[in-house]
Amino acid sequence: MSTYAHSFAKQEKDKTKYLPFTIGIQKLFQIVWMLEFRHNGTLPMDATFGTNVQRYHLFTLMVFDHHHQGLPIAWVITSQQIELDVIQWLLALK
Repeated sequence: MSTYAHSFAKQEKDKTKYLPFTIGIQKLFQIVWMLEFRHNGTLPMDATFGTNVQRYHLFTLMVFDHHHQGLPIAWVITSQQIELDVIQWLLALK
């Protein structure tokens, strides 16, 4: 069983209509990777833009190990691509 070290969720409440959401996830071992392999505080991020059936956006924050292999250290899934939602997730992660 894995323990989540960090999670972030944001969604307004309204029972009558669909509202956008943001979910961020980071596991404990990913924090260790983040602290061990961060290079001058720079972390690359990759994203898929609505390539799934629900058209959700998936962002992956990464580091590179000593062998230059990419390691995912956190994810965020959003129902819409709004810069503010991603920034709020990154600030919560920080």
